[in-house]
Amino acid sequence: MRSILPPARSRTWGLVFVVGTLVLAGALLGAGSLNRGQISGQVVANISLVSAIAAAVLSALGFVGAQLTVLGAVAGLVIGYAQMVWMFVRSTDGFGDLAGLAGFLMLTAIGFGAGLLADLVRWVLARRERA
Repeated sequence: MRSILPPARSRTWGLVFVVGTLVLAGALLGAGSLNRGQISGQVVANISLVSAIAAAVLSALGFVGAQLTVLGAVAGLVIGYAQMVWMFVRSTDGFGDLAGLAGFLMLTAIGFGAGLLADLVRWVLARRERA
């Protein structure tokens, strides 16, 4: 089976980390600017740090072979981001930004959990085959 992700223990995961950090930080900063208009330097630094940590966790998981976890988390990030931006654009009340952010975090966690569960099932089945 061919995967769209690099194989486990590949140096390419370092590139995935760099690109993932830049894309995630850019997307979140774009959504923040759409919602608020202006973003302070402190917010840029905080979002960049959180994006780097998230990309580092996903790259480390991919490096050790948990590719389904990475795919699930990325799917959750993409769906959650789309939902968050939709809430930012659609909402006119005061809680639209909070609801959008909460939905983004929830969908990201669901994608991460689903991918982690799929990797766990794959690992258990592989251990069963060997036994």
